[in-house]
Amino acid sequence: MVTCAWIPFRNGILTSPFLVPANTNLKIWFGISDDKTYPFLLTYNKVRFSTDTFGFANALETTLQTTFVPHFEGLFGAQLPFFHYATIYTGNFKPNDIDYMRIYVQDSDHPAPTEIPDDGSLSHIKLYASFLAQ
Repeated sequence: MVTCAWIPFRNGILTSPFLVPANTNLKIWFGISDDKTYPFLLTYNKVRFSTDTFGFANALETTLQTTFVPHFEGLFGAQLPFFHYATIYTGNFKPNDIDYMRIYVQDSDHPAPTEIPDDGSLSHIKLYASFLAQ
């Protein structure tokens, strides 16, 4: 099972969607773990962006990069050592539109990438994985 945690904070407060400045290069970090696979061994590693909560088939897609951050403090004080991130240019997103994100990773136990969140996820989880360019 693959799990993911987004880190959407503004002024130290968890927010959804989180606000991003317009016309800025931005790194969005994702904490990903798997019950059997070391995070660096996950494959596919993509993120897609859409203004439609269900419309990801033809959405803007970019590759997730991987790096080691030994003591990055995650949600609720959890120490999450491995992270994937995407670098985006926020000028590619229309101001004041909510842009939803879905990540796609794959391990050797599954024939296709896992989508997080997916169409069956609760609406507040989909909103949690979203941002608003200002």
